Amino acid sequence: MQKNIFNESLKLQTAKEKLLLVEDLHKTLFNRLFKITRDITIADNKMTIRF
Repeated sequence: MQKNIFNESLKLQTAKEKLLLVEDLHKTLFNRLFKITRDITIADNKMTIRF
């Protein structure tokens, strides 16, 4: 019984860590997409593309 509780706790901790990694990745990708979109908009306004 104690072993099962430990194993389930470990699974939950692993799942939580994976979820945090996915959330961090989502945040990073969203921020990059926002910056790229902003740069394209600025470049379009200036008629030049900045990389």
